[in-house]
Amino acid sequence: MILKDELKAGRLKFVPDLQVVNALSRVKYAPDGKIDPETVDASVRALASAVALMRDREEMKQIPLQEVQRAYFDFLECFFSRPFSEMKRHNVSPHDIAMGMASTESLVSAFAADAEEFASRIKDFWTSYGPVVHTHLEDLRCLKSVYGGDIFPSYTANIACSVGLYIDTIVLPDPLLRIATQFLPLMKPERSLYYIAKHALNVLNYKELALADVEPPIVVVAPDHSALDAQEMEYIQIAGEADLIEHCSRLFGRGFADAKEVDSFLARLTTADQLISKVADPSRLLFDVDWPGPLDQQIRRYTEDAFSDFNVEVDSGHAGKAVQVALQGRMMQIGDLLIRSSQLRGTPLMDAPTSWQYLLWKYEYDRERGKGLFPGIDDVLLSKALQAEGDQKLALISGLPPQALIDLRRQGALADLREIIRAGIAEIDVTAPSALAEVGETVTANLSAALSKHKSGLAALAASKRRFFGLEVGPWITTATISIAAASAGNIPLSVVAASVGMLGVPSAKDLWKDGKAILSKGQELKRSPAGILFRHVKGTMR
Repeated sequence: MILKDELKAGRLKFVPDLQVVNALSRVKYAPDGKIDPETVDASVRALASAVALMRDREEMKQIPLQEVQRAYFDFLECFFSRPFSEMKRHNVSPHDIAMGMASTESLVSAFAADAEEFASRIKDFWTSYGPVVHTHLEDLRCLKSVYGGDIFPSYTANIACSVGLYIDTIVLPDPLLRIATQFLPLMKPERSLYYIAKHALNVLNYKELALADVEPPIVVVAPDHSALDAQEMEYIQIAGEADLIEHCSRLFGRGFADAKEVDSFLARLTTADQLISKVADPSRLLFDVDWPGPLDQQIRRYTEDAFSDFNVEVDSGHAGKAVQVALQGRMMQIGDLLIRSSQLRGTPLMDAPTSWQYLLWKYEYDRERGKGLFPGIDDVLLSKALQAEGDQKLALISGLPPQALIDLRRQGALADLREIIRAGIAEIDVTAPSALAEVGETVTANLSAALSKHKSGLAALAASKRRFFGLEVGPWITTATISIAAASAGNIPLSVVAASVGMLGVPSAKDLWKDGKAILSKGQELKRSPAGILFRHVKGTMR
């Protein structure tokens, strides 16, 4: 009957000689006036299912994406509008406010009493509206990045205000759903309140970008499928086991037939000394890139610190089990990110340096297992390079306020800027065995070649207090170092390539050309200005 409706409305058409056309002609009504299922073959059933899915998708898209985003932020503000206002008024971080809330006994008690209902409400919200958001994102034709590697981006910098100068739409996971479904039942109440408050306040920092009236959207908050679908979590676990086997093979320098053999092997390594004696590549036993000290101290620190927030008993004396938990969690985390990126037709985005290293290892393993490289690996590396996060010791553009990014989007300036950033990587063969290292090195080299010679022009512009579309660009310009860690073939250590460059988020070439004439009077000087950079890009050169 669905097919009949769609045919009558003219929304379903067939090319000549399709077998399903003959199958449709054999469909009959039963005496009760309903379709006789005996006359419907598999091809018609499949077609009807596909058409029903398309109809459902179109119906879901009748709910505007921004309407769902607004409802989500309204939900957050019901609980956190006052602490968010206090955070802004006193110019403190989400961590500071959350620590204060978690140390207030009355707030902890109230939260503990209502935690189950809170978790139920956030899960119900996304059960209803998650498919709407995912449908809009799947059909959104633009450059998308999907965040992962941690519960939510670091509160120390707005990741969208740096990566958003290159990526059209940044998909951020709802951290409250993640905490409610994965951690809340096991966490101590004061730590649950701390994490939920910290991440909720951080999410509210993205409200302006998420609700901005621009197309495509700059930021979209979306739920994890795995938090709502148990079957997807099972799939992530299975995929994570395969990566764990591969990683342990490299770590211990021996082959493992399956996950059970890994379990058995690690179960015998009860002490840190026993485990370390079996390690063939110590660099792959990574708990946290910022943890100093020998491996035995790091193993002890992991068993003592990693579960301190939870109401669970951990055998801190069993090194093998601790390492297995750590590695399997990392592999599942990366697998989940890649699955979500694929579902939404986006590329992975992360700011956590330890997770970044595991992503590089994942790429390395997949390449050597013949799976090739994840599509858009050049976009992944460029997004990583643009992040204005302190622990990366770089910031191509830092301190850009959300409203400035919105204004630049509305003026259509970012299409030009993206081409500048991408210059020099179109000819890279990303299917080659050395592609990841080559992308990192070539991107860095070409960005340096295209932009470093304009460093003086950028400095002059920053000092000139010039304004473009009413925005003073000086405070955003920095000269820094791009540092792209790329996975190399074999057992060669990670290669780190650096080049000093300047980068500027600017409006369109046409308007900059006009404003550039007012700044510089001589043709040669104009070529070295930001206007010159964009104008040469428009002409197809990077001289």
